[in-house]
Amino acid sequence: MVVTSDISSFIAPTERRQPWIDGGLFAMSLLNALEYYGLAACPLNAMFGVGQEAKLRRLLNIPDGEVLIVFIAVGPKPATTLIPHSVRLNLDSVLSLN
Repeated sequence: MVVTSDISSFIAPTERRQPWIDGGLFAMSLLNALEYYGLAACPLNAMFGVGQEAKLRRLLNIPDGEVLIVFIAVGPKPATTLIPHSVRLNLDSVLSLN
């Protein structure tokens, strides 16, 4: 899947980042829905060089007025999954209240 955002929906300069914010929120809800329906999904970065993006737009017929937000790989969920474990820092070491 590819999530895009139509920039014609935004009119003010103060909204210049809004396509990525709205698109990211939509992608988050889509990922939750895929999980609900028992599908495995993985969000993938949509950052390309100009030439790569142009080829991708032609291949997928994505209009110039839409910005690429994220790709999502989707497939059947395996019976077992390896889950990485990472060190969790103590809250006091990452939070400061001012």
